[in-house]
Amino acid sequence: MDPQLYNQIFQYLTTQQIPSDKITNKQIKQFKNFCIPFLVTNRFLYRKDKRKPGNLLRVIRSYEMEAVLYMMHNTSTAGYFSTEIMFDKIRFRYYWPQLYENIREYVKSCDACQRRGKPKSQMELNPITVHSPFYQIGIDFVGPLPRTERNNRYIIVAMDYLTKWPEAKAVSNATAEETEKFIYEEIICRHGCPQIILTDRGTHFNNQLIRNLTERFSVKHLLSTPYHPQTNGLVERFNRTLCESLAKLVKQSTQ
Repeated sequence: MDPQLYNQIFQYLTTQQIPSDKITNKQIKQFKNFCIPFLVTNRFLYRKDKRKPGNLLRVIRSYEMEAVLYMMHNTSTAGYFSTEIMFDKIRFRYYWPQLYENIREYVKSCDACQRRGKPKSQMELNPITVHSPFYQIGIDFVGPLPRTERNNRYIIVAMDYLTKWPEAKAVSNATAEETEKFIYEEIICRHGCPQIILTDRGTHFNNQLIRNLTERFSVKHLLSTPYHPQTNGLVERFNRTLCESLAKLVKQSTQ
């Protein structure tokens, strides 16, 4: 928001002082109506969220905008995500005019995103029917990756097919023991027993240890076919997103 307009709204809400450039009754009435969605809390200007009653959006001045965009896109917790994901995160916290357009231009001008971006391809989709959150999950390993200071080289990833909620954990080895521990601690203990687990035919998934776990909790374990590994495409697509985000963050930290 333009700093001058911000100050005018703030001044009116705190002192009821009308800006000096509002001369006619019509201008004064328009300005008062414009100020209705705004309020001052803790010396900051907020706007009431029309989409979510009770939620307040911090009004951002034009010189504060870039810091918010950097925080929501370039930091290690932001992950260099797309315009739509950034917009969904920002619009429930902050407000300024032309919010979406500014986010889109910022992402388009991001050097890391332009260097790592890939053209999207048109592929046939085969929807999988699910009934409830964590009814069906897909699991896959990412790696081997460069070894970290904590001696980890792999990331085991699970994703719920209904909510698209991901769970990920860095591990030192892609083994059956790590897989069993991840399923039990990160999935079953936190989200309940899934009805179906979908994996590829890697030895870390297709083994007696995992069969004992799934039989114990009455979980159906489906294995993708060798000639069509895209069956577990939801997790594989998230893995690409995860790897792209990590690559951008690594590049940033080494500069």
